[in-house]
Amino acid sequence: MNTVVVTGSARGIGKAIALRFAKAGYNVVINSRTTEDLGKETAQMCQDLGVRAIYVKADLATEEGAKLLCDTAYNTFGKIDCLVNNAGVALSKLLIDCSKSDFDNVLINNLACPIFTSKQFLKHMTADGGCIINISSMLAKSNASMEALYAASKAGVIGLTQALACEYGPSGVRVNCIAPGFIETDMTSCFSNKDKLNFANDTPLGRLGQVDDIAGVALFLASNDAAFVNGATLFVDGGVTL
Repeated sequence: MNTVVVTGSARGIGKAIALRFAKAGYNVVINSRTTEDLGKETAQMCQDLGVRAIYVKADLATEEGAKLLCDTAYNTFGKIDCLVNNAGVALSKLLIDCSKSDFDNVLINNLACPIFTSKQFLKHMTADGGCIINISSMLAKSNASMEALYAASKAGVIGLTQALACEYGPSGVRVNCIAPGFIETDMTSCFSNKDKLNFANDTPLGRLGQVDDIAGVALFLASNDAAFVNGATLFVDGGVTL
């Protein structure tokens, strides 16, 4: 049975990805830095689907936290087939108003985290095979007003994806990226209904994205149907970045 590790998976997009993989028969490693109760609840939901699932509380903004997640996953399941680097934070602020702590928070959580986790898991994947899926954002490409730090961090995730795809493709490890559009989650609940309607009207498909829209693409990228897909960034945004 295959196993997937999904970072930042106690809720939102990460939770949807974990559940979609569980429904497909994957064992699942759930992770969060906080929200331990929600993480354990998500792990139980995966178990209820007939697979093995564990929750690992770890701060992936540190190399020690990334190592803890990796070691626990391998000690429990022996082999990890897919790592989904989903954990991250949002920030909407004019650049001139951003502090050094804002810079550290966004760049470390959105870019250092997938670097640290990838570094740990690749040590095993180069021998066993597997794939990595990084979660970026459509704001890495366009429409990023008041999102300078966030957009820069998510553009870095795309660059990381492409570099790792080149470095580890010869070892049989595929690395790809998903760039979601506006997805209805707790992170976007701060927007007013009017703002959400405007976002939907600006989307060629005429609606906002749902977490399952991202989860389905993640499962595809991990599957044999995507066996020759490497270094790609799929913009799952309803066509906003066209």
